[in-house]
Formats: sequence, structure tokens, C-alpha cells
Amino acid sequence: MITHGDVAQKVGERLRQWLGESQPEKSDELDNLIRDIKERLRPESFKELNRLKRKRDPNQPEYWTGWFQGDGDGAGNYLKTLETDQITEFSRAMRQWGHDLPKASLPGDSRIVYAGGDDFLGVLFAKKYQLEAQDCLRFFIAFKSKVWDVPAKKPINVSVGFVWAGRKVPQREVLQHCREAEKVAKQKGRDRINFRILFNSGTYLEWACPWWVLERGVFEHYCELDRGLFNQYRDRNKKAGEQKWVHFYNDVAVLESRHAFGTGKAINIEVAHALFEAYFGEHNDLLDEQYWWNQYDDRQHQTFAGILGDKEKCPLDEVNNALNDWVINLAKVEFHLQSEWGQSDV
Repeated sequence: MITHGDVAQKVGERLRQWLGESQPEKSDELDNLIRDIKERLRPESFKELNRLKRKRDPNQPEYWTGWFQGDGDGAGNYLKTLETDQITEFSRAMRQWGHDLPKASLPGDSRIVYAGGDDFLGVLFAKKYQLEAQDCLRFFIAFKSKVWDVPAKKPINVSVGFVWAGRKVPQREVLQHCREAEKVAKQKGRDRINFRILFNSGTYLEWACPWWVLERGVFEHYCELDRGLFNQYRDRNKKAGEQKWVHFYNDVAVLESRHAFGTGKAINIEVAHALFEAYFGEHNDLLDEQYWWNQYDDRQHQTFAGILGDKEKCPLDEVNNALNDWVINLAKVEFHLQSEWGQSDV
């Protein structure tokens, strides 16, 4: 609604009355903005995403689509630490970022639905073909550094919920899951993305991960520090470029069926560690305790995003279970995002 042309026109009329009295020089700028909204965001321009139309027309192609929603972490608390002139500058910078976001290098025919400063919603799709899940994944691997921290590093972090939605999932449910996926990213510790695979049946898989894990290695003894987690993956033959995530996925499924990760009070993390090292390198220490928890400075500003989030929100007896879940969900979600079965309608 906030970007619908008719709504923008009504809001514009109110603002024009106010500007006429206080800032008449802004009237032309407002008119240009309203025309831009009505041209770029007219309802008929979303026809490729109209799931109701596809339901009525069986010949209309159906594709999986990716929806993402996010906003800045703790923006309200951050504003409380600023002086008036600093608040003005920060608000101006975020509005400019939101204005420039549609110019980001989105895959296919993807577009930003709205961007209100640090609050945004977008859809990843292609009009004439099935956009690959891997194309969406590549976009998000670089999102923090190439999109959020452009043109300069932001003083706040960002959390995003991404939903890879099945062909027949109703639009209302897609948007609901998008909001929920973002909420989970916040709950899991902020400064991260939560990937959610949403099937036609309404069931879903999800996995939340800090941005830095996707973008680069953090291991001092590792030989290629600029490689993110997915580039570190090696299949059983250990050859780069021959990545078959189905093997990692199947190994996890078999180990789960045999209760190898433990149950009840007998949960252990040795199996998860061994499995992770088998596929991501024997010197890969990402699962070590030093990377588990968020870190904060004296002003409670988050300086590091741990893979398990905030320590106080994870009871000691739940740590092993949380770590196992992180590895298990990684295998399941990335199987659908990385492999040729990424558009399975299961």
C-alpha cells in the first residue's frame, strides 16, 4: 500500500498543502517523486508475480521465486546515542541508501518492492525463465558488503529473511513467511540472514547464518582467507568445482535416522564436528566455541555475530543441540539452494 500510486497521490496532496506553507521550494521535488512512484510501482507492472492469475490460467508458466525482507538492527537504540545533527545526517544517509537500493545488481528481472531507509522488501525472479536458487544465493553472499555497506559502512548491522517459495504457495503465505524469516534472523542473534525453503505443501526448512560466514573465511591458519563457507565446501573427492551437496545432505539424513547426533541428555557434537570437517576441511574450526556467541562493546553495540547468537538466550544444556541443528539445517537448506534439485516441489 505505501508504494501504490493512488496512495502516493493522496499522501502527496496532504504534503503539498503543508509544503506550500513552510517549504514551497520542495513542491516540484515532491511532484517528481510521486510521478516516479506511479510509473515504477504501478500494480500492473507486477503481473509476472501474480499467483492468482496463474491459478486461473493453467498455461501460465509457474516459477519458484525468492522474497526477502530486512531492516537495520537496533536503529532506534542507535539514534538515542546521537546528537540532533547526527540524527539528521544518519537519516539522510539511510534515505539515500533506500533510494539507491533498486539500482543494486539484482539477478534476472528482480526488483525492490519498497525501501524505506533501513526497512526493505524485494523479490528475486525472472520473467521468462526459472531463476536459479544459486543466483539468489550469490546475491546474498555479497549482500552485507556490496549492498548494505554501500557507499560506506553503516553504523548499524542488518538482518534479512529470505524465502525461496514454491510455485503454488499463495502470495499471502509467501509474505507471511518472509516476515517470519526476518523475525527469526533477529531472534537468532541479528547481523545475519535466515534462509527459508518454502514448499507448496506449506512445510519449510530454514537456516540462519551470520554474514561474515558467507563472505569469507576467518581462520588464521587457513590458506585462502577470502573464501566464504560455500566456497570451502568439498565433496567426497575433495575436488573444487565438483560440489554435490546431495552427498552431505544424504549423510546427515542417515546419521539423523540412526540417532547418531544423540537424543535427550545424550546429545553430543563430535559427530557434527567430524561431518563438518569432512566436507569443509579438516582445519576448519568454524564450529569451535570462539565463534559461537555474539560480542558487544561497552555501549552494547554488537561487534561480532556468533553462529549461535546471544549466549544468555541459549541455556548451557541446549548448546550441543543448537550446534547440531546448525550443521543439520545447513545441509538441508543448502541442498535445495545449491543443487540441481533446487526447484523440487516436495
